[in-house]
Amino acid sequence: ARLHTDPHYRVPLYQAWRLLALTLAQAGDALLAVRQARALSLKAFPWLGMSVLASTTLAEGLRRLIELEPLIWDAGHIELQLPADPAGEARLVWQALLPTPPAVIELALAGWVLLGPALWQIGEGDYHLGFRHSARAPLTDCSAAFGCPVHFDCADNALHFPAAWLTRELRYADPGAGALILREAQRQLALAPLELNLENHLRAHCFRALPGELPDAAALATALGIPHRHLRQLMTQHGINLRDLQ
Repeated sequence: ARLHTDPHYRVPLYQAWRLLALTLAQAGDALLAVRQARALSLKAFPWLGMSVLASTTLAEGLRRLIELEPLIWDAGHIELQLPADPAGEARLVWQALLPTPPAVIELALAGWVLLGPALWQIGEGDYHLGFRHSARAPLTDCSAAFGCPVHFDCADNALHFPAAWLTRELRYADPGAGALILREAQRQLALAPLELNLENHLRAHCFRALPGELPDAAALATALGIPHRHLRQLMTQHGINLRDLQ
């Protein structure tokens, strides 16, 4: 209901992760979320997806992915690692910013290989995924679900692919539209993560205070590094009642 009625609302990660865990347990299928991710398209992620879709090369698309991912969630950090040899292997690494369940990490990287091939015009299977955690299902099932070879107990959570792909021109490249979309996406991002996800930032600071006394608005403003009056204005703008949230 909140997602339908509040354009600013973001589902708290602990609730999303709990729902995912319950769903996987009920289904008895550790890879259910990855299989369902096949139904997604880049258009499901409005500003991020459309900006990547309008990119002229894979390198440009990945730069936009790295820049704009906070519009979707703020649980991880993406880094593109290039080899010294241009003919070598590039790595797109996802680093969790907080303890993250293995199923969520797999889902975070699933889009790269499930949405990527159509965008990148990849026909060859010269790429693979690596995860730091151990396998939660047979390797053959994992590879089939992700559509590429998958390895576990690796040094990083990363997509490995030939660096030569970075210069490929993308099928749907539209530089004019891409520039317009990117400007709007950057405008939204300039609101800062605090404004994009204010309710969950407030909830997190309240949660950290437990089992002691919950902080008041002045204490929360100090914790967030903004003036008390500004926090009050933001809460009014986003329709947040601190007592209800606590």
